[in-house]
Amino acid sequence: MIRQTLILLSICIWLISCNTNEQQKADASQDLKSQVSGDVDSAMDESYLIDDDSFYGIQVGSKIADIPESKISKSTAKNAEGTYDMYQIMDGGDKIGYFSADPLSQDLVGAITVTTDKASTKYKIGIGTTYKEIKIIQNIFEVHGSEIENKTHVKYGNLSFGLDYPSNVYLLDKEEIPETAKVIDIIINRNAESVK
Repeated sequence: MIRQTLILLSICIWLISCNTNEQQKADASQDLKSQVSGDVDSAMDESYLIDDDSFYGIQVGSKIADIPESKISKSTAKNAEGTYDMYQIMDGGDKIGYFSADPLSQDLVGAITVTTDKASTKYKIGIGTTYKEIKIIQNIFEVHGSEIENKTHVKYGNLSFGLDYPSNVYLLDKEEIPETAKVIDIIINRNAESVK
């Protein structure tokens, strides 16, 4: 009888401790979420806000000719398919991102890649944000590797967050990616709706 009571008591203590640990994890997760999500940081310059279709006043699908010359610097880039025009997004003398022309219409802005750590989304995801933080802020997303870039992207809505975790496997398990992987660039993808 004493043995059964001790076993029952041990099970109760174990269940209580498990519940306490889960509650502590949930509280810590909520604390981190409240620190990194929410409204746009009032200290952040709004021109550095990354929207679903624009950054720094440049919108995916807009006419390249309409962008002020002070905001872009045209150059040529090369990849496996050949050379193409690349437009560096400039803030004074600083390169803060880039884009190329839309492949379906060379006079329109294609996908925009943001590279400055001054920028972030409305959920405060920016360069340097960890994969763990992304999982807490945006719990519904896709992850894919790239055979060409050997890089992992977290896709949420119209945005893709490039991580410093290399992978050339397209279909990735979300749990395979280390939580310490960090965002190294943010891509505002072009889509059918953004091309006017």
